[in-house]
Amino acid sequence: MDQNPIRKVFIKKIFYFLKKNLNWLIRPISPLPNFIIIGAQKSGTTSLYYYLIQHPSIVSAVKKEVHFFDFNYHKRINWYKGQFVSIFYKLYHQIVLRKKFITGEASPDYLFHRDVPKRIYKLLPNVKIFILLRNPIDRAYSHYNMHLKLKKHNLRFEEVLTKELNLFKNLNDLPKNVDFDSFQIRTFTILLRGIYIEQILNWLKYFPRKNMMIIESDEFFTNTRNVMKNAFKFLRVKNIQNIVKKKFMVGSYKNKIDSSVRENLRKFYKQYNNRLSEFINLEFDWN
Repeated sequence: MDQNPIRKVFIKKIFYFLKKNLNWLIRPISPLPNFIIIGAQKSGTTSLYYYLIQHPSIVSAVKKEVHFFDFNYHKRINWYKGQFVSIFYKLYHQIVLRKKFITGEASPDYLFHRDVPKRIYKLLPNVKIFILLRNPIDRAYSHYNMHLKLKKHNLRFEEVLTKELNLFKNLNDLPKNVDFDSFQIRTFTILLRGIYIEQILNWLKYFPRKNMMIIESDEFFTNTRNVMKNAFKFLRVKNIQNIVKKKFMVGSYKNKIDSSVRENLRKFYKQYNNRLSEFINLEFDWN
């Protein structure tokens, strides 16, 4: 390792000067992400992301949720590359610091968006994918309460569920021409987003199972150290022990789900949860 601190500072200044003044020129050769956390929404994606980027070899994007492959896809590849550190930073990290360098993002709408897997595969066929899965009933209620706080509507939970069921008669088959950026899809699909098996099958059309790490949210929060050990192994970086644990985006609700509504949702999701458990060979205590 370079022991000359003056030389190290000088090289660092050169890298930052080049980044600041030649950003428009270097974007086409900037590094793309090595991993993406694709969802599910309200399942702990923010916590996982901030635990990952505490690793000295994992560098964050400009912001956690880039949303290139869903809501910003019209902005083209160079815009996406601009959301990550420059090639000069990567070279500084690898040549001067002599450390492994990877980067990634977390956009939790990706899992649900039907067109995203194909878009990502075209650009990043070998990317590592993280999927966090939360009890779909709790996920739906958390999603509902987030929309209440954002004042997207003032409906009761049961009213939102009824509206969604009326909008989408066949929950397994959204219309081919559906606009995933529309208000209806972003607001009234809290049931649909909990049918994880269909979404994962869509991703498996493009990516092999070995490129995916599927994590159950309760396991992530109760056994964080072991989950993160496996996550670092999945990314092929050295395990670290000193992660500062904190829950991000924790929701607080005035009311609980009515017991009869919860029971109806348990019955609704049971077949999907069972299919998911059998398919990925992972038991969930959701029923």
